[in-house]
Amino acid sequence: MDVVIPFRHSKNLDRELIYTLRSAEKFIPDLGNVFIVGRLPYWSSRLLYCLSVADLPSIDIYQNRNIALKLTKACYDKRISDDFIVTDDDMILTKTWDFGYYHRGPMFDETGTYSYTNQNTLSLFPGKKINNFNVHAPHVYNKQKFIRSVASIDWSIPYGYSIHTIYAVMNGIEGTYSKSLKYRSRPTKDQLEQDVQKVNHFSFSDNAFKKDLKDFLQSMFPNKSKYES
Repeated sequence: MDVVIPFRHSKNLDRELIYTLRSAEKFIPDLGNVFIVGRLPYWSSRLLYCLSVADLPSIDIYQNRNIALKLTKACYDKRISDDFIVTDDDMILTKTWDFGYYHRGPMFDETGTYSYTNQNTLSLFPGKKINNFNVHAPHVYNKQKFIRSVASIDWSIPYGYSIHTIYAVMNGIEGTYSKSLKYRSRPTKDQLEQDVQKVNHFSFSDNAFKKDLKDFLQSMFPNKSKYES
């Protein structure tokens, strides 16, 4: 199964993606090709396929819209498998991935601008109790199901919608409850060692990608993936 990564450059010269790909190569069974949708990373590789898509202005306001457009383009690319894995450039697997679809239960308690995204998402399903599938984990999408659900929505609204939640709810996916682990500040080595024993995946922000996390990732994945050649 192919992997699709909606991508834009990071503050860290895109070095996070290196460890995402190392973990994917190690822990995703029967991994196919990897497609970067957006721009190639600064350390470009001949084994990474790129679908060039420019982000729309006001990236913070239209972040979800930009991702939805990138995934929609992937759905129309015949080179990509009908079912494909969507992951982020800062998503690390720690165990063999089970291809599950995860949710956080009916809690839509994110703060900041993402609270607007939650409000927009809930407005699509008035009177219906739904689960929050905005879990930082890989997800499997089907091209035709994505086009009929996520791609069919008006994405001009500021802050957009939760793509994972829309896809799951509109396609009748029940999923499994799971906590989401994302480091937004600098984790310590001890913290990382304790946390990783409890989860099969985690992610992190640009600001968290500092020495302790870099050293930890390097110790987990010391060998280069084929995508670095």
